[in-house]
Amino acid sequence: MSESKSYSNSTLESTAFLIAQIAILSSLVAFLKILTIPMPIPLGSIDASSVLIFAIAILYGPSFATPVICIGQFVGLLYLTALFGFPAVFIPGIVAVRGAEAFIVGKLRHKNGNSGKWEIFAMIIGALWETGAFVLADTYLFGPGFGLIVAFTIIDAIWIIPAVGCIAALRRIFEAKYFDDYFGFADNEQLKKKLLYPSLVAIIISWILIILAPLAGILL
Repeated sequence: MSESKSYSNSTLESTAFLIAQIAILSSLVAFLKILTIPMPIPLGSIDASSVLIFAIAILYGPSFATPVICIGQFVGLLYLTALFGFPAVFIPGIVAVRGAEAFIVGKLRHKNGNSGKWEIFAMIIGALWETGAFVLADTYLFGPGFGLIVAFTIIDAIWIIPAVGCIAALRRIFEAKYFDDYFGFADNEQLKKKLLYPSLVAIIISWILIILAPLAGILL
């Protein structure tokens, strides 16, 4: 009976911790999405949320990264739509394309052998998928001229560079190569202890950021 109770507590604890990570990371994705920066024509705009798409997909894998990115992109673009008049039609498109991008990058990572090269390859494929999907969607919705302009989305590939640095830094800090070795897949108490208190602090900070993001967007 005690063993069953211990197992139940461990399962609940792991589930709660997993949900906390989803809340933290999706809010950070939304924050970076809200800080959309206008670019000269024909680029339109750019945001740094792709850094987290790449980093989360590599570190956590497709099963975790996909819902996190979908939630973060939805919340971020909903803010932009409500406050700054972004077209509502962009919401399902960006959620679908970037959610799939996270799945593709996470699925293509290679956890054995020369994983570094495979991770960069996965991120490049993700950037190509995002560009191709947006071009096809916008060509269908707005015509070939607009679709051609959207091809400049490939500029998001520049976020691979800071994503590689982010991944390396997080691995060094937490001494873990892949975070899904704990989150929802394996019981790694050592990693859990390292991440517990930073996670609690990050929950508070990330939701403060998401509340203040509209003000930052207005200032930009």
